Amino acid sequence: MNKYPNGAVNKWSGEGLLTNEDEGSIIGAAFAAGRKETDNTFSGVMLGDWESAANGDVSSVVGDQTGIYGFHFGQMSYAFMENGTAFIGKSNRGRIYFDGEDSQIYSAGFVAEENKSGMMIDLGGDGNPYIEMIGNGDKIAPYIDIKYSNDNENSSYITL
Repeated sequence: MNKYPNGAVNKWSGEGLLTNEDEGSIIGAAFAAGRKETDNTFSGVMLGDWESAANGDVSSVVGDQTGIYGFHFGQMSYAFMENGTAFIGKSNRGRIYFDGEDSQIYSAGFVAEENKSGMMIDLGGDGNPYIEMIGNGDKIAPYIDIKYSNDNENSSYITL
C-alpha cells in the first residue's frame, strides 16, 4: 500500500538504510551532521529516532521520539519532536519547554519534582489563557502585563 507520496518511504522497511537515486532519497532511522570536539564529545545536529540511534542521559526528556536534536559539546541543547513538543537550552541551565499538545510554554524549574519554581504560560488552547509563577526566592519578575483583546487602554498590571 502506498501510504506516502514519496515512493522511497513506501519501500523502506523501517530497518537499515535505503537509497533511491532515481527519486533522490536516502532514508534511515537517524542521520547526524556535526563534529567531534577535542574532548571526544559531539557538537552538531541529529535527525531521527533517538532511542534506536543514540544512548544518553536525556532519554527521559525525549522518550521514544523521532525528531531533530542539537548537541553542544555532548550536551543536548535543543529538541523538536514528532509529537509537537520541543525544548531549547541545556539541562540545568535555563531550558524552556514547548508543549504543542497542551498549548503551554514553561521553564525547566517549573516541571522539576523538587524545589518547584519557575513559570508556565498557558496559551489558552481551551480558550482560557493564564500565567502561573512559582518562586522560592526573590528573583520573580516585578510585574505581569495582561492585555485584553489587544486593547492597551484596558491593560492590567499585577505587582508581585
